[in-house]
Amino acid sequence: MRAVVYTSVFVLLQLTYASARINIPFRCHALDSECTKALVQNLVVPLSETLDPMYIDPLRINEGGFNGDYSNVTVTGGRNAIIDSAGFDLGKREIMMQYHTDLKLKGRYKSGPIDAGTDVSMFIRNLYVTLTMPYEIIQTANNNRFLNLKAFKYDYEIRDNIQSHIRDLYYQASNGEGFADTDLQNLRLIPIQLGRNMMDKIMVNVFETLRAYLLSEQLLNFFIY
Repeated sequence: MRAVVYTSVFVLLQLTYASARINIPFRCHALDSECTKALVQNLVVPLSETLDPMYIDPLRINEGGFNGDYSNVTVTGGRNAIIDSAGFDLGKREIMMQYHTDLKLKGRYKSGPIDAGTDVSMFIRNLYVTLTMPYEIIQTANNNRFLNLKAFKYDYEIRDNIQSHIRDLYYQASNGEGFADTDLQNLRLIPIQLGRNMMDKIMVNVFETLRAYLLSEQLLNFFIY
């Protein structure tokens, strides 16, 4: 598990329009974990306007025999996330959250500088993520209070499987077919791991989007704290 701290000015600007359309139908007491879980679930689809699809580019990997570069990666499925639990630890000043979803990744893979690259698709079923986020309460000069997520650490588990496909360029070349051919018969099923590098990129985006949104709304709009 790694702790990561990032600024969120760009994401905050992205969320300015989206946040104006998010309606929170209730507020929660900070110690009411069931209410907090429902509140976060209510935010998943609206915040997914920023997160789904998610674009990641570029990414160096060395996982399961694949040593190369991913580029033009598109991640979808975040809007279908189910919040399993969410709550505050007031003593530690931490927010804990667990959710699960299925993800689909598409991109290009190159093993080296002379490699023309190949299309890669991944289908990840039952991805469970646990987040721990230390926080602080920021109070402005006019006494408005905001919830600032200071950092995060996470862990993840894939409870079903990963189905991975890679386009067989050698098969295409031997048959005189162009590399731009989208015929799925040239996609071969192979095992590719969802490595920590990819998950780090995904979770930074999730954390920054949530952090930016919470900083755009007063604490009293969410919680009785």
